[in-house]
Amino acid sequence: MSICPTNFEEKVECPFVDRKEFIEAFEKAFQIIDQKDYSILVYYGVAGIGKTSLRKELPTLLEKHSESDRQTRVIWTSIDFATKQYRQPYKFLEVLSSQLRQKYGIKFNSFDIALATYLKKNQPP
Repeated sequence: MSICPTNFEEKVECPFVDRKEFIEAFEKAFQIIDQKDYSILVYYGVAGIGKTSLRKELPTLLEKHSESDRQTRVIWTSIDFATKQYRQPYKFLEVLSSQLRQKYGIKFNSFDIALATYLKKNQPP
């Protein structure tokens, strides 16, 4: 009999901490979002510093922003270049357009035609 029984099936939600500087940069981008046509934030660094955790936390902040400010429409997506195939420009663009199409109904007809033509010319039969 265990002195301190533990249920390993139970998932524990941990608060997201210790990325104040990066979250502030993200929030600052929102404060001036209507002053620009677009905005891209890039986070990079050595392995193990929390980039993936930050990437997973930012959609939560985006959803909170969308709920609190219905006038400013934010169109966003995320691609993790740890997935090797996304490092190929055509694959990255294909996934990016697919995500934006699914989430927001944005159509990329010209891109789809260009990608199909590119793949036809560059892929062996």
